[in-house]
Amino acid sequence: MIRRRPLRWVLSIAVAAALGFSAATALRAQQQTQKPLPEGYVRQGPVKLGQAPKMAFEEKTGLETQYMAELASAPKGSISKTEFERKRNEVSELRGRALQRLSEMKQDLGSGRQFDLLTRVAEAEREEDRAFRDLLNLYLQYHGSRMNEETFKRLQPNYRKRVESAVNHLSDLLHETQTEEK
Repeated sequence: MIRRRPLRWVLSIAVAAALGFSAATALRAQQQTQKPLPEGYVRQGPVKLGQAPKMAFEEKTGLETQYMAELASAPKGSISKTEFERKRNEVSELRGRALQRLSEMKQDLGSGRQFDLLTRVAEAEREEDRAFRDLLNLYLQYHGSRMNEETFKRLQPNYRKRVESAVNHLSDLLHETQTEEK
């Protein structure tokens, strides 16, 4: 496992360099034919089919990480139940989009090694989503004064570790799917 991390770093740099070179070449070719964008907009290139679920899951886990930081720094009772519901709904919406992209990829593949890998990604995402929802419910109970501070402080580190472990596992599987495509 220790040897895998430096290899992942080197692979990431190589992929970034290759993508940067190809993007620069494509940009030069398209500059003459494209209309100018309105102020404040940025043009993005097409997304490869295999990158769409990865980007969607990363967007979802990034939002979850942001929410965990907000909840950890908020004083007890400062977050309402409706705010928790809003956060839960936003994450659910992103999850739905990511799972839709994943199922589209699975349908295109049919069966085989990649299909099995995508099934493992779906299982890992399900566990990550459960872990985050459990942590969100723990904060909801704490902020809603249904849990005392001592119990919260005892449970919260375990819940956070579970979420972080699930996110890391999901990230590893997504990285594996990206390297399988090449």
